[in-house]
Amino acid sequence: MRHRRILFVAVLVVGLLAGGFLGGSVAPQQERPPEARLYQPDETNSYIWPYTSRSRSVRDRTLAINVIIRGDRGKIRRALERRSEANWTVVEDEPEVVPETGPETATGNQTETTATTGGETTATTGVETTTTTGVETTTTTGVETTTTTGVETTTTTGVETTTTTGVETTTTTGVETTTTTDTQVDIDVGKSPWQPARGSSRYTYVTADPNASGRWIESRYQLATGAYLGQRTHIRAYPGPFGNWTAFQAHTEYWDWFRLRHTVTGVAPGARFVEQDLREEPFVEGVSRQYHGLGGGGSDGWLTIIDFASVALVVGITLPGSARRRFDVSDAALPASLVALVLGVRAAGITAENLVPGVTPKLFAAVLYPMLVFGLPALVVFFARGRPPNRTAVVAAGGLGAGLVLDLGGVGISTVPVSLVLHRFTLMSALGLLAYGVAQQNRRVAALGVGAWFVTLAASLFGYV
Repeated sequence: MRHRRILFVAVLVVGLLAGGFLGGSVAPQQERPPEARLYQPDETNSYIWPYTSRSRSVRDRTLAINVIIRGDRGKIRRALERRSEANWTVVEDEPEVVPETGPETATGNQTETTATTGGETTATTGVETTTTTGVETTTTTGVETTTTTGVETTTTTGVETTTTTGVETTTTTGVETTTTTDTQVDIDVGKSPWQPARGSSRYTYVTADPNASGRWIESRYQLATGAYLGQRTHIRAYPGPFGNWTAFQAHTEYWDWFRLRHTVTGVAPGARFVEQDLREEPFVEGVSRQYHGLGGGGSDGWLTIIDFASVALVVGITLPGSARRRFDVSDAALPASLVALVLGVRAAGITAENLVPGVTPKLFAAVLYPMLVFGLPALVVFFARGRPPNRTAVVAAGGLGAGLVLDLGGVGISTVPVSLVLHRFTLMSALGLLAYGVAQQNRRVAALGVGAWFVTLAASLFGYV
């Protein structure tokens, strides 16, 4: 009996320590990035440190910059936020060229023929003898011809011809004349999935010259798609101070009820979502990827470049021999209630967020979080009384574990960091310890379970996990 208590306490301590220390990271103590860590995306005339930071220093590095959109910074923002509300047009140019052979002068009685596209031919009255040096042909679009007695004047864009009786003078003001007709064609664009978002301040470093001092810039705006209290894709935008481009840090994340904040689940999926969102839009000229080879911050060394047109780890638990009996209804009630509460809080948060979009989701989190903090231990205390201690401890821990796995699966999360796995395992152990103490009517063990539960939650709230 004693060795089982020691085992529970050992697992609890190891989980707390590992969850705290593995979650931390050591970053280089530098105030500005070295030149070797700067990258110059093509056609931006700028160097960027392809990461974000909690402060204006590289030592607080967080996630990797993974998308750069080249184009007018204002249009980029409008395309992401309100593309379906804007009037997008494509200007099609239709050039028409008027070839000329150069200046020409002719004397004598002549007949002049002007050929036009949809134009007309005019001959001077009373002129019968034609003497020309070469052949003159003028082709234009929309030629205007005016004929008077003894005088003919033909005016075109860039060419002026005046003919009098017996004298012809042709003067050209250029060798080639081009007339352009602009045609505006309305185009259809998709509906933007992005909504304004809020998040912690993050900075990145940019410079026009890697050998000179640059500047730290804060994200100008943030956007997200998905449920705040569920799973979403979140981006931070950094319009470049040098040139027309905007850098983005895109990542996927989910709301962690046991940490009361979002947990990042991937950087590459965030970039892929932005690619898929914009790839087929008519105002996008091209989507490509550039390799910079700089790792860290979730980066795989690749950067997505978009050009705008000029317009779950499952832990198996082996049941002890004394617990390998057939479970009755009372045994199933405890794990089922734990699973229902975990999933119910998630569903209630997402539903409330969708029904009342004007209210900050953090208000719903403040209401629902106490249900997890106090509701889960309360269910254990209620259902564990009078039950077999060992079996109750196992089903309590297993029920919470099943609820956590189903919760992550429900928001599309398949992998989580090791530190979070240890944190969740510690929570499961704490509930198991509480269930064991309640079932055995051992107040000391039950108090130890309650203390471990709240200490583990507090550790996550204060950033140790």
